Amino acid sequence: MKHSHWWFTPAIAVTIGIFALSTFLAAPAGVEGFSYMDKIEHAFAYLVLTLSFLFAFHKTGNFNKKVAFMVFFASGSYGMLMELLQHYFFEYRHFEWYDAIANVTGTAAGFLLFGIWQKVSSRM
Repeated sequence: MKHSHWWFTPAIAVTIGIFALSTFLAAPAGVEGFSYMDKIEHAFAYLVLTLSFLFAFHKTGNFNKKVAFMVFFASGSYGMLMELLQHYFFEYRHFEWYDAIANVTGTAAGFLLFGIWQKVSSRM
């Protein structure tokens, strides 16, 4: 597939966007507490990240179950890494378990949605 690497452009852009928003573009944490909207944003970001990589591998013809689980593991690990980076390298940011859980939940949701899409599209 000529120029198949271009299918990874959205996934790489989302990866960079999450890094930017999680680190230097993030506003300093204000009042401590639980924000449902913040957790939804985390979950949505990782859902989009996971879907963008899964679709890129699918479109380039490099998709299989092993790749799917590698994407799942990498996206979830990236979510944990972002939380750890916030804790250790940004004094106005901190690690939040609920954010990490939201990241992994979004990853799982993206993985499941892609599986549903595959089943539906294979029947058409």
